[in-house]
Amino acid sequence: MGDQVLCPVCMDHIVWPDTLYQREVREGAVVWEELDLTRHTNPNRREYERRLAFVRCPNPSQDGTEVHYLPAIHNDYGRPIIIGLVGRGASGKTHLLVTMLSELLRGALSSHGLYFEVADKVQQARLTEEIERLRDGALLQATGNQLRTFAGYLLVRAKDRRPKPLIFFDVAGEDFNDVNLTNSKWAGFLLEADALLFVDDPDLGLPAWRPHAKSPAQRSAAQRHNETFDGAMNRLRTQQRMERLPIAIALTKADTMRYEYPVDHWLRRDDASGPLDPELFRAESRDVFAVLQRYQATPMLNVYRQFERRTMHFVSATGGPSDGTEHFPRGVRPSRVLQPLVALLAMTGFITGPGAEGIGR
Repeated sequence: MGDQVLCPVCMDHIVWPDTLYQREVREGAVVWEELDLTRHTNPNRREYERRLAFVRCPNPSQDGTEVHYLPAIHNDYGRPIIIGLVGRGASGKTHLLVTMLSELLRGALSSHGLYFEVADKVQQARLTEEIERLRDGALLQATGNQLRTFAGYLLVRAKDRRPKPLIFFDVAGEDFNDVNLTNSKWAGFLLEADALLFVDDPDLGLPAWRPHAKSPAQRSAAQRHNETFDGAMNRLRTQQRMERLPIAIALTKADTMRYEYPVDHWLRRDDASGPLDPELFRAESRDVFAVLQRYQATPMLNVYRQFERRTMHFVSATGGPSDGTEHFPRGVRPSRVLQPLVALLAMTGFITGPGAEGIGR
C-alpha cells in the first residue's frame, strides 16, 4: 500500500495513485488522458514529464466532490501548509489573495530567504491572468459558489531546507454560514487548516465608522452578526484545542481610513522587509484592536479573543476604491498585504530564526 496523502480538494486521506494523467484541451473541452512514462530511457526527461503530470484523486469518501486531479508533485514534499481565508462576500479577500500571491511570486519575501513558484500548472494560467488584470486596474470577480478547490498552490523554497507546498483556500463567504455548513462540506478545509486569515472591511465590519456615509445595505450588513465568522467558528469548535490554531485578522480596504491615526501610520510602513520584530507585530495588533473597539467591530474582536496565538493587521490590496465601472482609475498600489502571511508562516513554524517564536504572543 502506498503513502497516505491528504487531498486538498475533497480533504480525504488517500493512497497515492500510481497512474499519471496529462491534461489536453481539444475543441475547447478539457480531456484527461493516461500518461505512460515507462518508455522513456532518459531519467531526466522522465522526471521532467512526471513533474508536469497529474494524478486522479480516488475520493474514497464519495462525498459528491467532482472528479479532480492533483499535481503529481503533491506527494513529493510531505504535508503542505494549508492557509484558509475566511471572510464574507465583498470584504476584499479575493483581491487580497491575488495581490498576496503576486507579491510572493515577484520575490517580495526574498529578504527572508523565501522563494515561491506556482506548483499547479493548470492554475498557473488562471492566476497569471488574474494578476495581470489586477495590475491593469481591473476589478476582480468575487469568489464564486462553484470554487471547490484551492485558490493557490505554491512551492516554497528556502536555503538548506526541503521545499514545502503552500496551499491557499478562498471559499465563497456564504459557504461558511450555518445552513451551508450543516448540509455541505465545502468549507471543510477548516478541519485541516494549519492557519486561518480572517478578513473584513471598514464598510461592513465597523458599524460605528462613518455610519451616515454608508448605503442602507452597508448599514444593515454592518449592524448584523458576521454570519461567515459565526459559521466558521461553529465548525472550528468541533476541533480539540481549537484555540491553538494560529490566526491573523486583516482589516482590508484600510486605504479608506488612510487619513485616520493610527491607520495612516501603518499603511506608510514597508511591507515585510527586514528582520522579524515581534514588538512591531504586537504594536500593530494593539492599534488594530483599538480601532476595532472604537468602531464596535464585535465579530472581529470575538474571533481574536478565542485564539491563543494571533495577530491583527491593516492591509490594502488595491490602494483605493474602484470607480463603479469595474476599474481602479488610479491603478493598484498594494500596502502591507504580506504582513498577515509572514505572521502566519512564523506562527506555523515555517519562518524560523530570531523573532519568529515571539510573533503572535
